[in-house]
Amino acid sequence: MDVTNIIALLGAMSLSVERVVEIIKNMVSFLAKDNSDPRKENYRTAALHAIAALVGAVIAYVAQEQIQPLLSHIFPEPGVIGIPGCIIIGFLSSGGSGFWNQCLSIVGEVKKTKELQTLKLK
Repeated sequence: MDVTNIIALLGAMSLSVERVVEIIKNMVSFLAKDNSDPRKENYRTAALHAIAALVGAVIAYVAQEQIQPLLSHIFPEPGVIGIPGCIIIGFLSSGGSGFWNQCLSIVGEVKKTKELQTLKLK
């Protein structure tokens, strides 16, 4: 399994989701401004997360024929990743900075492991 394919796909998806959510956010006044009331701010934040996940799932659904070859080891059926796959990719692509920090940590550890294996072989 090639982790770089997954990270590249999610990076592109995440950028797309972020742009669409920003457009939607600017169209709806409730979503555009931070709220001083903590309860309303929690609703606003939850709504933004839900919109991001939905947008990610829709983008994945529209682009599933292009996504499937990158993830053929996960979704073996040619040309289709299905609704569950689109939902999973939608949630992953809406993860935000916390998700990307974890991805960078994983890539760093994979790199260290490969370097150690290379040193052991010499």
